[in-house]
Amino acid sequence: MHGNQAGLLTIKGPILGEKFLLTKDSLSIGRSSESDILLDDITVSRHHAIIEKKITEMKKSAFGIRDLESLNGTYVNGVITGKSDLGNGDRIQVGKYVFLFFISE
Repeated sequence: MHGNQAGLLTIKGPILGEKFLLTKDSLSIGRSSESDILLDDITVSRHHAIIEKKITEMKKSAFGIRDLESLNGTYVNGVITGKSDLGNGDRIQVGKYVFLFFISE
């Protein structure tokens, strides 16, 4: 499969330096053991947020994040969001964790 490789790099929190690659169409974030990215933090909701891959009209991959009505919210570049497009270098904060979103073409 060709195209962009995208993922998250943990830049703050107990799992500092850990990488999560988007190998499927969505990546769930939360405190639930069913989450793709399990964050063991009381400030993180069981089903907190989801990162989704979308295909644009130009057949390119685009990515977005959606908050799943979490208690403490999801932040992109310091701003609380319900839904946001993601670009290379965006910072995502969930609880005490901060991730750097990356896309490599």
